[in-house]
Amino acid sequence: MLHLINKQPAPPDGREGFSMFLYGTLRAGEHNHHIIEGLVAKNHAVLECDTVRLSNCCVVDIGGLPAMYCVNRREFPNISIVGSVYRITAQARALLDAFEGHPNFYRRGGVMGNWSRQGQRPRDRMAMAYMGPAPGANVTDRDVVLGNMLVRGEGAEQISDWSKRDELGTARVPVYAVQGNVSAKAAEPNPVDDAIAALRRHGARFPMDGAAVVLNDVMEWNDEDVDVLDGEEEHDE
Repeated sequence: MLHLINKQPAPPDGREGFSMFLYGTLRAGEHNHHIIEGLVAKNHAVLECDTVRLSNCCVVDIGGLPAMYCVNRREFPNISIVGSVYRITAQARALLDAFEGHPNFYRRGGVMGNWSRQGQRPRDRMAMAYMGPAPGANVTDRDVVLGNMLVRGEGAEQISDWSKRDELGTARVPVYAVQGNVSAKAAEPNPVDDAIAALRRHGARFPMDGAAVVLNDVMEWNDEDVDVLDGEEEHDE
């Protein structure tokens, strides 16, 4: 697929391109990272931050594939997903869309987090991410489970990290999904909790005690809004 990109532009910086959060097989050390390496070699991607944690998100193992979802804060109030952020060009985004099967399999959307670009202080930023595919079955049916959420740690800090999937200490928690609306504002009520409450009011019974609930939706990505946000970069003195 890399042969589709032949030009050698300057590497994308904070005032051009898009931030992309990677959490699965495209990260360093994973079997598809060569795609990112090819984009870096052709100046269509540059590492922005090697380790980024996004709160209230998790990675779910869906038949051997990683899938990112928002998670129910009541059950996992301190969980965060681990990944890396790259700055990529529009051409690189088109290539990754094709690779991830957007929008028919993985679904590209927006995520909010706090991280530092090179030479700058940490601050709230927005990035793209490929969220997990929508379940095809009625997720309130008994025995319909989306996959297994990967969780490490307890109490004040829980990490969901695809790269640690085979290590001791990584628990696999069965999950199922509900439909809802994603909000980027942490101060607003959790949309997962709202969706669960609505389903219960209509008589839904969830399939497994001890299972987690994830949100089957993505936050829309608006290039214009992100351009304004990225145009307000801070510069350390």
